[in-house]
Amino acid sequence: MKTLEYRRPVAALNTGSSLGNLHAFARLDECSDLLGLWSPADNQFYVGSWSLRIRVDGTEARATETVFRAASQTTSFDEGAVHLEKTFFVPVLSGNDEDAMRQRAAILEVKAENRSGSEVKVALEHLVIFPAVSTTKFSRQPDQREREKEVGVKAEGSLCIATTEGNPRECRVFGSDHPCAFMRIDKSAVTAVYEFALASGTERSVAFRLTFSPHGLQEAVDAFHALADVPRIRDASIRSVHERSARAFVVTPDPVVNRGLRWAKIGMDRVRHRFKAGEAFTNDPPQDIVVMRDLAWYTLGMDFLDPLSSRAMLDLVCSRAIHEGGKVTEFLHANETRPEKNDYGLNINDDTPLVLWALAHHGWVTGDEQFMRRVYPCMKLAAGWILRQRRDGLVFCTAAGTNVRGICSWRNIIDRYTLSGAVTEINAECAHALRLTAQVANDLGFEQDAATFSGAAAGLIDAIRTNLVSDRTGVYLLNIEIDGVKHHDVTGDLIFPVLCGVADDAMRMKIVQRLTQPDFWTDYGARTVPPGEWNYDPDADYQLRGGVWPNLTAWIAYGARSLRPSLVAEALHNIHKIVEADQPEQFGALVPGELPERLHGEDFRSRGMTLSPWAPPTYFWLGIEGLLGLSCTLHGIEVNPAVPADWPWLAVKHLRIHGQNMSLLLYEGTLYTSVPVTSALPVRVGKELPVRSDVQGVFVLAMEAASEVVLFASGPPAVTGRIAYELHGRWEETVVAFGETGAYIQRIRQGARGS
Repeated sequence: MKTLEYRRPVAALNTGSSLGNLHAFARLDECSDLLGLWSPADNQFYVGSWSLRIRVDGTEARATETVFRAASQTTSFDEGAVHLEKTFFVPVLSGNDEDAMRQRAAILEVKAENRSGSEVKVALEHLVIFPAVSTTKFSRQPDQREREKEVGVKAEGSLCIATTEGNPRECRVFGSDHPCAFMRIDKSAVTAVYEFALASGTERSVAFRLTFSPHGLQEAVDAFHALADVPRIRDASIRSVHERSARAFVVTPDPVVNRGLRWAKIGMDRVRHRFKAGEAFTNDPPQDIVVMRDLAWYTLGMDFLDPLSSRAMLDLVCSRAIHEGGKVTEFLHANETRPEKNDYGLNINDDTPLVLWALAHHGWVTGDEQFMRRVYPCMKLAAGWILRQRRDGLVFCTAAGTNVRGICSWRNIIDRYTLSGAVTEINAECAHALRLTAQVANDLGFEQDAATFSGAAAGLIDAIRTNLVSDRTGVYLLNIEIDGVKHHDVTGDLIFPVLCGVADDAMRMKIVQRLTQPDFWTDYGARTVPPGEWNYDPDADYQLRGGVWPNLTAWIAYGARSLRPSLVAEALHNIHKIVEADQPEQFGALVPGELPERLHGEDFRSRGMTLSPWAPPTYFWLGIEGLLGLSCTLHGIEVNPAVPADWPWLAVKHLRIHGQNMSLLLYEGTLYTSVPVTSALPVRVGKELPVRSDVQGVFVLAMEAASEVVLFASGPPAVTGRIAYELHGRWEETVVAFGETGAYIQRIRQGARGS
């Protein structure tokens, strides 16, 4: 497939990438300068900023273009006939403790090429500020304590050593194997200049490393030396990122969707960290707050990319985030050794049912009965908590406050606003969670529990259909307040009874039609509240009263998949296309390749985090379960794709389901699959064959089914190359020319050649 990169003029950018690994998180500006290096191990910023000025014969080089790649960010500079490239990355490695140490680092490579007819002198002037600094480039700011932290800086040989005053275990090491021409230390900052002569027609690369450790100076120094072979570390990081992005590899006739699904996997990994309490992700990086609703949605996508990571996060929930009695807490601080549970005083919100969904989902996707037996007591306890929150047949939130202390919905950060009582969203999610818990109980042989929770789910669905339908709008109420007042607001929250299987066919149709009208469904996604509603404001309260949120768009598309299959692809296309804008600065806090958190509801400028932590996994989940239509139980896999009528094909490979890799091709209404599945479509189960190609980035899938081989390839349009498959020890080669659709498909009868 097309190389994972976006090239944009620096003048067209507002800011830069967020890059991360399990042990570090870095934020960059549009010129690839560092604007914060943070450690999840102790929730501390170790570097405030790291900027580089480049001079050629005394004249400062001009930044021209920035390239956004999966594992790095590169900015080009020009001065006369001298071209320079500055590449920033954090190491992305995996495995042992040494890899953890080596990943607490930031690396900067400068490559210079002299295209002039004479020798030039290049000077690289670094300014590194060690305490955290505020920035207008990102929404989240370091707290005052970190900005005021005193850091002692000193030179030791060719290295710069920085240690936090009062905490000598917080250490940083900065330097290069290239000799330093000048170094000046100003309290908590260092200026360092490195120079070299560059002969005509030659090029040269110089690398700089900045390592840190919460465990003392020796580890930071050891990490610095362990990263000395920068090209090797860079190449290993690229391989690691691309290997993970090749998992669950989906290709479609829409190149925007293809890129979106790959970049979503990259975004998911950038916010995945290892905290003191365990592996998790935060909903507002960089920080250590882990919100359970967001973690649940995150694992629904991560289950298909890295189920071991999902399991670690769900284990954290079950061990640390369950209150006595079974309620799932709202959030905890993951860098606390024994995290305190924080629930805003709510007796119920969406955290509890969403975590139940995530636990069941993980067990079924992995097919791991032992996991389900291990977490079932937690599920039973949480489901029991839901049952005890019912009043007059409906799940009832008793909160009377405002904002987070009075809203039990996903839209829980609206000032001077209360959304409690019998809330349709929460009731729908709880009905779904009870039904899932009943299914898990049935899988495990707990028949009485299954009957109890199944009956409770059915009763709750009946109560929702009876008591939560508006006599004004004909769809569901937003809620019934604690004092009995009914709210008839029409909002994006209407999707939850559809998403959770609560609405009957007629109501589902009515809701989908309403949510896909132009006042809701825009070119960039769905509004939370449409114009015309009493509280509509396209920019207020985190855009929760009229802005566009990508996750809501994905939920609506999934809910509509059986009624309007083409809407899934439309949503995937519309959500991602904004991050491919030629002029990102026109859309505010937008970075190529990174799904933004939320948009203004009318001008569609990005108004939140440049990299949403939860939008990428939700986008990916929509691709796998919405587009492919994949669903699992403990004992089987079902595939029912939802694709536009004009899509002739759809393919996926390296999809990990039930502990095995599955590949699948939809072609001319038939599913070719390497793993037995059930489907409403004809299914041909075959054996996946080894393949190869001489065209870089081509997706190739070959499957032997009965007496036929199906050969599929997708690549750059208008490119010709060779692809081959191995059958019975012999390689069969084919010359292919990718047409405008970028695809090649051939059915080959064994013993014959031909389409």
